[in-house]
Amino acid sequence: AGIAFDATGRQTKRLIEVENAAITFGDRTILRGVSVTLVNGLKLGLAGSNGSGKTSLLRAITGEVALSEGSIRYRLADGEIAELDALSESAVRRLWRTEWGFVHQNAEDGLRMPVSAGGNVGEPLMSTGWRNYARIRATAADWLERVEIPADRIDDPPSTFSGGMR
Repeated sequence: AGIAFDATGRQTKRLIEVENAAITFGDRTILRGVSVTLVNGLKLGLAGSNGSGKTSLLRAITGEVALSEGSIRYRLADGEIAELDALSESAVRRLWRTEWGFVHQNAEDGLRMPVSAGGNVGEPLMSTGWRNYARIRATAADWLERVEIPADRIDDPPSTFSGGMR
């Protein structure tokens, strides 16, 4: 069951290509034969029944789950094409911090719950070379405000936030 978005014949830059992906856990096949091409500007929604493999596919695309068959390629910011399974764990984590943006299904999977909201924003910035504390804190306050979390909550841990705020 492949999904292709290249019917126009345009040579749009492909950002992510999933080819013939299969995921198994033990003797249970979660998904098989999935192919998806994502190009710049495309928004793709995944729909399916509970347990059909939607989250597993997304976790494979982010490098959190290994494919049992198939491949996933990603176009890096410099234009180079990388096979995700060939990247080290640290290289994948660097992509999480620098090139990818995603929201976890469960907030606890993407947040360090006992660390302040500002720390949750600031740590990835520091891992990419940011060093000025005032600049990091101002950026964290700005990002919190953008998602309608009052900046005066910057020192509060996400564990004190409502489910929607997380």
